[in-house]
Amino acid sequence: MLRYVVLAWVASAIVTSVPTTAQDPEGAAVSRSERAGSRSERVGLAELPALARARSARQRPVLLTLLEPFLVDLKLDYRRNAGIIDDTLDKVAQIGEGIAPILLDNLTPNDASRESIHLAENSARILARFELAPFVDSLVEAADGDAPTPRRLAIDLLGRVSGDQRAVDAIARTYPRLEESYDRKNALQAMAALRADALRQQAVAELGNGDPELRSAALRYLRGIAEWSAQDRVLVALRGEKEGAILGDYLRFLRDASLALHPGEGDAPVAEAFLDLLEGTELDRDDSRFVLEALAEVAPKGHDRTRDVLRRWVEQESNTRSGLVAARTLDQLGDRRAKKILFEKLDEAVRRNRGSAKYHATRADAYFAFGEFRDAIRDYEQAARNSYDSSMKALHQLAIARCEAHQDRIQSMVAALKDAEVSADTIRKEAADDPVFAQALERDLAKRFLRSLDDR
Repeated sequence: MLRYVVLAWVASAIVTSVPTTAQDPEGAAVSRSERAGSRSERVGLAELPALARARSARQRPVLLTLLEPFLVDLKLDYRRNAGIIDDTLDKVAQIGEGIAPILLDNLTPNDASRESIHLAENSARILARFELAPFVDSLVEAADGDAPTPRRLAIDLLGRVSGDQRAVDAIARTYPRLEESYDRKNALQAMAALRADALRQQAVAELGNGDPELRSAALRYLRGIAEWSAQDRVLVALRGEKEGAILGDYLRFLRDASLALHPGEGDAPVAEAFLDLLEGTELDRDDSRFVLEALAEVAPKGHDRTRDVLRRWVEQESNTRSGLVAARTLDQLGDRRAKKILFEKLDEAVRRNRGSAKYHATRADAYFAFGEFRDAIRDYEQAARNSYDSSMKALHQLAIARCEAHQDRIQSMVAALKDAEVSADTIRKEAADDPVFAQALERDLAKRFLRSLDDR
């Protein structure tokens, strides 16, 4: 350990220090400014890169010595040894950016062994922690090369260099030469991080690629650069999509495109595509809710099919979150009948299961969604009384606190939080997706209560 500390100090001194005085050939001290002036007469700008390389070469032995204790870890597979390697990456990064030239060299494996490739990948992970602007030229050179590993790693690192057109140009120039779909996905992700639209045409073309991960990356890239003109192509690709895991990428692009292209008007083709998914595809729970919520924004007013499909959801799924979301969407579209149907179903379920916490809580959620907070509190209180599980009781008390927050009843909110008997962190997490609740927690009374929990 002492050896490491001493070497780190030496490397830092080599990388950062420049003598303030020097001896001229006659032995007299020469100031830095005088030396700079005299050298400017002898050294042209064209020679400066060579001088920099010479200085780097002098530093290299010390830097290699510093890196040597960590090489065993850096040659491990990150996916299987993340905990060990993360600690090692931290230690190497602490050496400072002076180690970067060595790491850049490591991006090119010495051989085809897995250890060499792991070293290259872990070196890239360390470089990602540095300010990369000084190394763009080296990264561009690697991206322009034919070796697949340094090219892939360089493209990923160039995606972290914002505001430098050289990075954008290099990725765009390299993209046509990328044969593997994994590499093209990596390039699209890098370009998305740069928010550069240079690959928009290529991304649209990738919607027909056989690799679902590449199609997903293309959709995320197009959404990230707001390439809404691709909406029709995305709709066509959606109709033929067989991979359920990436449907969410289509949905989010089409929702955002619809709102951008038809603000406040609705978009019938997108609404029809969403309804086709609801009726003919096994959407997962999150995607179903997303579609049900999005229809409130993308369906045109008076769209008959939206009304008919969502009413069926309300009638058949009234005791689920999806049924509630469908009713809320219809209410936003001006269909007041859906809310009536929902509460008729929920009232009937409560009557048949008066001792059940679940049905009271479900109806309470519906009251909350429609802004009827007092009725929601009443049902949450009953759900808490009917619950035998302490964790469920706590959740119902937190829900009561949210209702009180939405009524600006801060004292009652704090009383409900006390009854919940949960940590301050749990309360803050509960408020993370509710701006009204989060703002209420910033009130003096609430802040004092949360501090008292933190101090326990």
